[in-house]
Amino acid sequence: MIGCLKSWILGTCLLAAPPAGEPIERFEFLQIQMGVPFKVVLYAPHEAIANRAVQAAFRRIKQLNRIFSDYDPDSELMQFCRISGPEKPVEVSSELYFVLSRSLALSRQSGGAFDVSVGPVVKLWRKARRRKHLPNPKALAVARRLMGFQSIRLNAKSGTARLMKTGMQLDFGGIAKG
Repeated sequence: MIGCLKSWILGTCLLAAPPAGEPIERFEFLQIQMGVPFKVVLYAPHEAIANRAVQAAFRRIKQLNRIFSDYDPDSELMQFCRISGPEKPVEVSSELYFVLSRSLALSRQSGGAFDVSVGPVVKLWRKARRRKHLPNPKALAVARRLMGFQSIRLNAKSGTARLMKTGMQLDFGGIAKG
């Protein structure tokens, strides 16, 4: 096998070895997804195979965006943030559970320098950037009180996650694209 775009992200192997003696070519594709350029470089015996492979990759990226986007109010992440609470664990997809789990591990390893519960603060800074002035200090203080990776609970047995502070909002901009 020449190469394979196989991972929990893409799910399946997209390329197999071409017939013996058939030359392969390099193909590059670029699309804006999740607000950033995604570049896919692959090798295939002809353009049709390369196109099928890259279409599958970009379809998967779009699926992941529907899970992790904090811009889309209907994404799984935003629905989770709306309905979860101290007494309300929510069953989440395996992808969301995996990224939450990795996020919490990174938060512990970094002593909280990495924290996906930064959503309320990020929202204020986005608005400030659009308006071209700093966020209100009182609003920032309120947003900071909603943060804290220690207030996110996971239950591997039930596949659920729970936000222990009402109003918490997660932002996966620092991890979901990687």
